[in-house]
Amino acid sequence: MNDIAILVLRVGVAWIFAYPLHLFWQNFNAAKQAAGLINQKYSMPLAIIMLLVMALGSLAVLLGIYIKLASLCLLIFSLLGVYAHTKLSKLGQSFKNADNILVSIATEGQLTSAWKNYPIAAVCIFLVIVGGGKYCLI
Repeated sequence: MNDIAILVLRVGVAWIFAYPLHLFWQNFNAAKQAAGLINQKYSMPLAIIMLLVMALGSLAVLLGIYIKLASLCLLIFSLLGVYAHTKLSKLGQSFKNADNILVSIATEGQLTSAWKNYPIAAVCIFLVIVGGGKYCLI
């Protein structure tokens, strides 16, 4: 039973990272801008690394290939996501005024996006410690 639960958890983690990939591939400029929140000077290589970590990490977690290493990479990625979303939220707060509800909603949305990365990181920590269960390829 525990191995089935871990497998379900792995499918969920893989989906969280794999789903937005097509959006970043379609609009690579958005991926570069997102990576630029971490380090503007290296936004291009960071964007490529970001997409590779998302693609390979989600696939590895799903299939159970070096799951502890893949989960560690996704954990770091999640914590960098907290930083990036918090930075965007603070940027939005500098434009916030009572007359612009769209900016207010977007700012709060970025903050909640930062917060959602904490439970994702916690699941990645779990997978780093416990592994992927018996339904792993490697």
